[in-house]
Amino acid sequence: MKKYLIAVVALVMAFTLTACLGGKIDYKEYTGYSFEGKDPWGNTFNINLKKLKDDKYSYTYNIIIGEGETAITFSNEFVSEVKDGEMVLDVSGTALEDPTYSYEYHGFITFKDGKLIVKYTKGQVIESSPEGGSASYQAEGLEDGQKEVTLSKVEAK
Repeated sequence: MKKYLIAVVALVMAFTLTACLGGKIDYKEYTGYSFEGKDPWGNTFNINLKKLKDDKYSYTYNIIIGEGETAITFSNEFVSEVKDGEMVLDVSGTALEDPTYSYEYHGFITFKDGKLIVKYTKGQVIESSPEGGSASYQAEGLEDGQKEVTLSKVEAK
């Protein structure tokens, strides 16, 4: 019985130690790098993690919608607090080429296995005009499986 109790205690300690060590994220693996992929609508999507200071990341959020002369670029810089391997995605701005286009998205960015996992909870791209506005690329209209995208590291410091 004593051997059984010692084995159980050792096993519990091993699992606890593994969980504690495995949960720590090395943010140096992310800082100063760009992460790229496709947004849920197939557009080129990039997040550049510039600097981590006082548990807050400064980063740029970049999306190019369309191609060639009709492409619309959204690129703005934001700051978000990092906690337990995750930070809030709360971004908005206007298109560089045409200020009648704006965007706003909300969700979460998770740091996992050297990649960024972006989950949209709400938001859209809006085109304003004198006749009224229209919205497209709406996060609320996506199926649950489409709301999450994975961005991979693309360039070194």
